[in-house]
Amino acid sequence: MKEATYTMLDGSRKTFKYDENAPCRSCGLPVVSASMGGTDICSWCDCGVFRDGTKMDYDELTNESLRKKRAKEIVEKVKKGWMPENQQPKCDYVHCMAGMGLVGGGRCFLKGEWWNKKCPQFKRDEEITDKEIK
Repeated sequence: MKEATYTMLDGSRKTFKYDENAPCRSCGLPVVSASMGGTDICSWCDCGVFRDGTKMDYDELTNESLRKKRAKEIVEKVKKGWMPENQQPKCDYVHCMAGMGLVGGGRCFLKGEWWNKKCPQFKRDEEITDKEIK
């Protein structure tokens, strides 16, 4: 359980306990942290964006099932190694043979760790063997 403290209009403060793993009422993913909208909506949905940084369009904002479906699709993409649009790679993608796929298409085909400065999958072009290319 976490706590969130809100300042009320009269200047008083109220503290609420909430479960950070409880589903967001908007997207269905875990709330993680309280937002200005309360403890039952994630801060991403409160701002009208998905967790990869893409903005919700009108249909997604007004259709709960469409919004929840898109949110789950984004989480699955991130689990498979896709880099969220609002992120910058921390790996040495400029010198890595898979780097242009990461910045161009959002995915490292070596299934590298774009968030890690010392990605264990990092390989320079000259390090690739004929066996790996086939």
